[in-house]
Amino acid sequence: MATQDMRIAIITPEFPPYTNWGGIATFTKNLATLLSTMKHEVHIITYDGSGVVQKTLKSNGLTIHYVSYKTSSKFFNICYYRIFGLVRVLINKFSPGLLAIIDWNIFSFLAFRQINKKYHFNILHSTTYHMPFLLISLIFKKIPLVLHAQGPNDYFYQILDTSSIIINRLKTKFEGWHMRTYAKKIVACSMNVRDRLLAKYPKLSGRVIYIPNFVDYQQFKNVVTLNKKNIVFFGRLEHRKGADILVNVFVKLAKTRPNIKLYLIGERTSFFDNFWDLSKITPKIKNRIIFYPKIDDKNSLIELLKTLKGIAVFPSRYEPFGFVVAEAMALGFVVIASNKGGGKEIIHNTTDGYLITPSEKILTHTLVHCEKLTKTALNQISHNATDAIRATYSFKGIWGQISSLENSVL
Repeated sequence: MATQDMRIAIITPEFPPYTNWGGIATFTKNLATLLSTMKHEVHIITYDGSGVVQKTLKSNGLTIHYVSYKTSSKFFNICYYRIFGLVRVLINKFSPGLLAIIDWNIFSFLAFRQINKKYHFNILHSTTYHMPFLLISLIFKKIPLVLHAQGPNDYFYQILDTSSIIINRLKTKFEGWHMRTYAKKIVACSMNVRDRLLAKYPKLSGRVIYIPNFVDYQQFKNVVTLNKKNIVFFGRLEHRKGADILVNVFVKLAKTRPNIKLYLIGERTSFFDNFWDLSKITPKIKNRIIFYPKIDDKNSLIELLKTLKGIAVFPSRYEPFGFVVAEAMALGFVVIASNKGGGKEIIHNTTDGYLITPSEKILTHTLVHCEKLTKTALNQISHNATDAIRATYSFKGIWGQISSLENSVL
C-alpha cells in the first residue's frame, strides 16, 4: 500500500478550537495537518469539551468527528447517568480527572466502532497523556497503533499534584501497561522523554523512537522589528511553567528600568492568582504587567505575538518539549528557556537563544545580558532562531521521519 493511500485516525480528547488546552492540542493539530499535507486521508475523533455535540465536519482537508456523551439507546443512557449516577458523583469528588478519562474512553470507543465500519482505518494515532485509547486498543488490536509520548506523566504528576498521589500512580501504571501492551511504535517528543521512557521500560527499546514535535513554520513568518524592552510569556500561568520566577525578576528589574514591560498571555491558575495577591507590587510597576487571557485561536495568538516581538522567557521547572519555545523562536523572539527538559534540545545556548536553570538569580543575569546586547547581536540571535526551527522543527524538517514512521508500522 502506498503511503498516499492510507486512511489514518487520530483519537484525542484535545483538538482545537473547542479543547485547545495546551501542548497536546497543538501537537495533534500539527500532526493532523502534516499527515493531510502528505496526502493521507486524516480523521480526527475528538469532542467539544462537554460531549454535547455530535457531528462530522470537514475543515482544511481534515475530517473531524465530534463524539457525543450520549448514545441512541435510552436504556444505556439511563443506566450510565442515573443508575450509576452516585458512583459517578463519588469518582468526580475524589478525582475529576479519572471520571473524564472513563467518560472519554467509553464514548470515544462507541463512536469509533461506528466510524471504523465506514472508513476501515489503516493506522491509529494517539497520545499517552490521559489514556485516550484504552477501550479502542482492547477491541481493535489488528489496527496498528502509534502512541505519542508527551510526558512522561509520572514525572508530571510529581510536579503538578501531590494531593491525588494514589490516583496518579494508578493512572501511570495503566498508561505504562497500555503502552507496553498495544503500541506498535512509541514516539517520544524529545530525547529527554525518550531517555526517561527507556530508563523505566528498557524492554521497549525496539519500539521507542524519537521524533521531535514540530510547528507549521509558514504560520510564523514575521518581519516586525525586535523590541528588547518587551518581555513576553505565553502559556499556562502555573508553578510548573515558572511564572512566579518571571514576575519576581521583572518586579526587581522594573524598579530601575522604567521602560520595560511584561506581557503575560495565558490561563491564570489558582496558584498564580494566590501568588499575585500576595505579591507586594507597587501600582507603578503593576501597570507595566499586561495580562491577556488565554487565546485559543492560533492565528490570533500569532498576530498578537508578532506585535510584541521581543524577549520571550519560559523558566519552566519541567517541560517535556516546549512548543512555546519553538513557536517564539519561529517568530524571531530572543528566547530564554529552562534547561529542565526539551528546551535544551531546541536551543543552542548563546547562538539562537539562551538556556538557564530556572532561578531568579540566573534569569536576572540573563535578562541584563540581553539588555546590553547591540541591535546587530540581537538580530543575529533572532535570525539564527528562525533558521533552526525551519531546519529541524518544521513540517519540512520532519516530513521524512513521519513518512518512515507510517511505513514502518504497516
